[in-house]
Amino acid sequence: IDQRYGSAATMGVEGGSAGGIFVGRAVTAAPELFAAAIFEVGVFRSSLAVRIGWPLLLIASGLALTIGSLDGTLARVRQQQRPRYGYYVDHITDSIGAVAMMGGLALSGYMHPVIAIGLLIAFLLLSIQSYLATYALGEFHLSMWRFGPTELRVLLAIGNLAMFRWAWVIHGRYRLFDIGGAIGLAGMLLMLVVVSVKNTVRLYREERIG
Repeated sequence: IDQRYGSAATMGVEGGSAGGIFVGRAVTAAPELFAAAIFEVGVFRSSLAVRIGWPLLLIASGLALTIGSLDGTLARVRQQQRPRYGYYVDHITDSIGAVAMMGGLALSGYMHPVIAIGLLIAFLLLSIQSYLATYALGEFHLSMWRFGPTELRVLLAIGNLAMFRWAWVIHGRYRLFDIGGAIGLAGMLLMLVVVSVKNTVRLYREERIG
């Protein structure tokens, strides 16, 4: 407008998602500068979204923790196990859930996308290692170093609670989930290397040539 490329009478603005928030802020701050505005999925009452979103997230985490931990136990108690069906369905849903969870964290703003993608890749690599070991060694180990999916769900639930108080840590310079995610990523990669080397050495010794 200052350069006379347009005027408030002809100026229009449009934005979606995060862009919708930006457009909403611009229009409410200086409505006299725009003749029209289109908001697409912009969240303007962020405090309300947080108040509603966090309880729903905690409920969903609790359900995931309960269902994910008790489904196998329930099948064993009822003595109605279906090993191949359960193995397949459990692990394909775990993989889909991991993609959804890490994708949500990457888009949430509470974790850097690079860390979230790294965690997803590490999880999938550990899963592949577990499936290969099941085929090659005839042994299936869901947990490593006494740490498995149930412990991971517990840590995520604790992290969700901690976000209420410490979203940013170390003098407000780093996000809590970035610190936790980086530590988790390092631990998962260490597990992958150690277990892969251990299984490779074992298979080499069991299948010596000559």
